[in-house]
Amino acid sequence: MTTYDFGYGPVPAHRHTNPGGTEGGWVADTARVFGSARVSGNARVFGNARVFGYAKVSGNAEVFGTAVVFGTAVVSGNAKVFGARHVLTVGPVGSENRHVTIHRTAGGGHLIVAGCWQGTIDELAARISDDGDHGWPGPDADTYRRDYESVIAMAQIRIREWGNQ
Repeated sequence: MTTYDFGYGPVPAHRHTNPGGTEGGWVADTARVFGSARVSGNARVFGNARVFGYAKVSGNAEVFGTAVVFGTAVVSGNAKVFGARHVLTVGPVGSENRHVTIHRTAGGGHLIVAGCWQGTIDELAARISDDGDHGWPGPDADTYRRDYESVIAMAQIRIREWGNQ
């Protein structure tokens, strides 16, 4: 039996095999990663966490406890997602119909991932402003901006909730 120490003592675990056969991150035998989900880099999934659909967990991200990451969610960087409400995915949003993921990071911070862009609420607000670098074409720019303003409003509520934990 293979074990891995997720920081709480060794537990039965295995390296996840990603779609396509590449070796992924560590997954405790109590956690579940299935479907087309990917766990890569130094990412770790443990406890009773579930990752499925086309979700991606990468970098130094930790998904554990009662967390559920699914759909097209992207949890990356120094994410520390350990509750069901530590990740929020909204979509389709904007001109490219992206699914936007907001997740908790180590130290109680946050990261927003929208396609290849990632950053904070303040950075997203600056990007979608009238003089921001959004590159939206034509008359629908206001519609796309309102989409992202709604994402920001939801993210602000969730991030305040994390600060109370």
